[in-house]
Amino acid sequence: MQEEVEQKTFNIVVSTTKLTARTILNAGKAAIQQQQAKMAGGKQSVRMLLRQNRGVSSVEIDKTNIRGFERYAKKYGIRIIPMIDEVFDAFLEEYQYQKVIGFCTDEIDGYSGFVFCTGDGKVYLPNAINRTIRSICADYNKEEESKAKEENRDPVLLPKFSCHILRHTFCTRFCENETNLKVIQEIMGHADISTTMDVYAEATQEKKKESMASLQSALLVR
Repeated sequence: MQEEVEQKTFNIVVSTTKLTARTILNAGKAAIQQQQAKMAGGKQSVRMLLRQNRGVSSVEIDKTNIRGFERYAKKYGIRIIPMIDEVFDAFLEEYQYQKVIGFCTDEIDGYSGFVFCTGDGKVYLPNAINRTIRSICADYNKEEESKAKEENRDPVLLPKFSCHILRHTFCTRFCENETNLKVIQEIMGHADISTTMDVYAEATQEKKKESMASLQSALLVR
């Protein structure tokens, strides 16, 4: 049996020895109640909120209404991530660029409006980004090796890395400058704080070594 609820279709499986109109009606009511219970609250994605057809729309957030929005963001599991000035400027530049070439037209699992896209309005795939990174590194290393040979020095080469390594690097630098693990977990979106603690422990261990090296230089009697 199929039932329409808020313009969405779902399946109902009824197990009975005798199928009657009342049985079907009761099964439909039970399915609707179960569906409504799922929609009542808890952690939900933006896609789930949109499916509920409850008037979800774009919201302009500024310093005056951020606290009010945070209550709803926390209720529905939406993360608010502050941006540093360089990131904000990069977003503005990308926005102006896409106003010319067109905005992203892809829809994936109900999500749309992606920030970064190709000239055809498609979402970038991780493999394509990693290929670009490898190409940039290869070009730089080739040029650096040539300069180092001319200047009779050892070349300073870029290692192989992926876009995910950039995220890990950001997390490491963040851990070196922030001691509140809950803040780090929220910004990084780690579901388990043990993941945050692992990165934090690794970062602080390296930082301690650097601090002791600096202290050794300061205490060295010449």
